[in-house]
Amino acid sequence: MHLVDGMRLNNAFFRNAPNQYLGLVDAYMTDKMEIVRGSAPSLYGADAMGGVVQVLSTEPDFSGSDWQGEGRIYGSFNSVDSSFVARAEAATGRDGSALSGGLTYQDHSDRKVGGGGKVNPAHTRSGPPTSNGGRRWAQARKSCCPPSTWNNPPPPC
Repeated sequence: MHLVDGMRLNNAFFRNAPNQYLGLVDAYMTDKMEIVRGSAPSLYGADAMGGVVQVLSTEPDFSGSDWQGEGRIYGSFNSVDSSFVARAEAATGRDGSALSGGLTYQDHSDRKVGGGGKVNPAHTRSGPPTSNGGRRWAQARKSCCPPSTWNNPPPPC
């Protein structure tokens, strides 16, 4: 079971996979994560049989009766894959109440190696298994799948 600030994020009724919505959580708004391994139905209900991952967002803390505000800007650039990340967030409040919000922008390109070539994982390629980069997939497929499926493209990830 996945929770964000105590609110359920995933539901087995809508999807079969357990992790499909966890990738939608903004990593830059996360303050901490709580992980309960194993069965935890006494704490979180019957759907928590495999464990619980709870993401807790940053909570602004203001003291005093006067309204106060704070803000933060973050940015980074990575030259290996030409990635750019920017985040802006702001909060206002006083003792007992607060309002906060933030926005994150991410742009990631292909990873490049020393000679200028791109690193493309085999499971993200397109085309039949005999195309460039797909030979390993075809060999692995022939070792575990029936001959009628050898020339079919791999299933989508």
